[in-house]
Amino acid sequence: MPSDPNKFLNKVFATNRRILVNQSLASIDINKKWKKILVVGVGNDPYRDLFGELEQYIRMDTFVDKERVDVVADGHYLPFHQSSFDCIMVIEVLEHLEHPEKFVDEAYRVLNSSGSIFLTIPFMFHEHGDPSDFWRPTRYALENVFSKFSKLVIISQGTRLHVILDLISTSGILFGLFRFFRIFNHLIGLFKFQKKTSAPSGFFVKATK
Repeated sequence: MPSDPNKFLNKVFATNRRILVNQSLASIDINKKWKKILVVGVGNDPYRDLFGELEQYIRMDTFVDKERVDVVADGHYLPFHQSSFDCIMVIEVLEHLEHPEKFVDEAYRVLNSSGSIFLTIPFMFHEHGDPSDFWRPTRYALENVFSKFSKLVIISQGTRLHVILDLISTSGILFGLFRFFRIFNHLIGLFKFQKKTSAPSGFFVKATK
């Protein structure tokens, strides 16, 4: 068993939400010309291996961690110069910002003229802190917030099946009883479901300035 048993268990008993997010990350077509990357809400930093050799890889979060966080800042105001980055990664972060439109404006400012942002955000998923949880946007809300970008692709993640199973297995009362059923989420993830749904688990946003 790996040295970190909690990490191992979280991977084995992953929510559908986490599996869908990982699938979205794996689908990113990495541009080899990207040399300056900003990760907002880096957490445990599972993103570095997505990229090859870089000039800059800036890890930003709201907590101090000398090993994993380079810049401690609030996502509403990015402490960087205009056109500083080729790519910004924002994975499961935007729902925790009280004013997400401010972050999107800031991201637009610090991206270069052809820079891209990759973002995931839940829609039909349980409320969770970190430390707060403010926003569950529809596709239309995302289109409005990202309207400045020249190219925008919004992909629905998952179906009602993914949503229902996650709502059951993340219940505070039923969590201990149903958590082990999450092991079947990996099997569900092998199937390709119809993308169009009015109740997705969340969205994967790809936007280019």
